[in-house]
Amino acid sequence: MSLTPILLASLPFFYAQMIASITPGPNNVMLTASGMNFGYRRSLPHILGIMSGFLTLIILATLGVGAVYKTFPAAEILLKIMGSAYLLYLSIRIAMAGKLGVKEKAKETGKPLTFIEAFAFQFINPKGVVFSMTLIAILPAELSLLERCIAVTVSTLITAAVSTHVWTLFGQMIAGLFRTPRTRNIINLILAGLLMATIPLMIFA
Repeated sequence: MSLTPILLASLPFFYAQMIASITPGPNNVMLTASGMNFGYRRSLPHILGIMSGFLTLIILATLGVGAVYKTFPAAEILLKIMGSAYLLYLSIRIAMAGKLGVKEKAKETGKPLTFIEAFAFQFINPKGVVFSMTLIAILPAELSLLERCIAVTVSTLITAAVSTHVWTLFGQMIAGLFRTPRTRNIINLILAGLLMATIPLMIFA
């Protein structure tokens, strides 16, 4: 089995996933805040948690597990409640990170998201769940199940690596440009507000 024909056939899937993953969303807002407050190195578990969690989610969707989600409407409601509550918690956490002051103090007392926290969030993020089920429909019908799994694995690893690193490094760049505690506090509040703004969009999606 040659990998090249599979990847060439899956280019529309790759393009759609890249565009969706690089645009602003809950994960990218959180990574920007983490990069600014804790730097790239301390944000690595957060990055790897998102990549692993979404890869697992989209492989499950490719295997047809998403049909269970569609069969039980209550599951969608539960996901929206859990996801909204967690986003609210994370928004407060980002806003409070701004109270820490300078970067050195944030490193001492703050705590970025862990691998497990970032991984688990992918499964209570309704946007991510619905997106993963919608995206696999773009895959060519002639691909076998194994080939589809290979295609989504390669595509997700590339697009997730690019998007997570871009937004984390963007946050770290902001930290380098804005060094005063007051400015950092304002930026953290803006990021917290942007994250909270995704809650109604998620609920009414």
